[in-house]
Amino acid sequence: MLFSDVLTQLNSLPGTFLRPGPQFAEIQDAKAAGLFHFTNASDGLVNQIQSFTNATGVWLDAWGKLFGVPRDNGEIDSAYVNRVKAILTAGCGTPVAITLFVQLSLNILATVSEDFTDCAWFLVLNTPLSPAAFQQLIVNLKYVRPAGVPCLRLQENSQGGLFAGTVDYFNAPRVTGAYLKTPSQAFSVATISAYTNNSVPLLPTTFLTDPTLNPGLG
Repeated sequence: MLFSDVLTQLNSLPGTFLRPGPQFAEIQDAKAAGLFHFTNASDGLVNQIQSFTNATGVWLDAWGKLFGVPRDNGEIDSAYVNRVKAILTAGCGTPVAITLFVQLSLNILATVSEDFTDCAWFLVLNTPLSPAAFQQLIVNLKYVRPAGVPCLRLQENSQGGLFAGTVDYFNAPRVTGAYLKTPSQAFSVATISAYTNNSVPLLPTTFLTDPTLNPGLG
């Protein structure tokens, strides 16, 4: 409820409970302000419980765990919402599903190649990731990868490094070195299982241990 709505409710009481004058009006305003903070928080709580898109913080974690998709380490709310939506809507098992998932969850482009001879697939990222983000991607691929089909290689493509420190200024314009960074790096992904289990909701454990979701534990 808005402050004006709360104040209107208070002033709609029978005349027996009301008094004329500015002093009583100030008392009503003070009571309305306190009730407004309570009703505003209550409305926000109801919205977070009823709507995934309105949820933030711990309540967003609860929604994600209900879908079986926990938050990554250090993941902000907006990125977490995008990743959960990507997992729930991108489909599973096809190259298109995998590339859409990477694009929606990480905002980077990727391509998938299939090896029909060995029954396998390869993922090529067009933007390099930090080691932590790369390892997290390997974990999250379980939501969209084809069950029973192994991923043999992940590759990161970059634009290379700079020529800084590679120019011989004494014999200019001779170039003594090449780019400082190779344009692509390939990684073995033996840790990605070829088998995908059904999603397991994680909310019951959270509800029984988190005082924000269950104030009775506080």
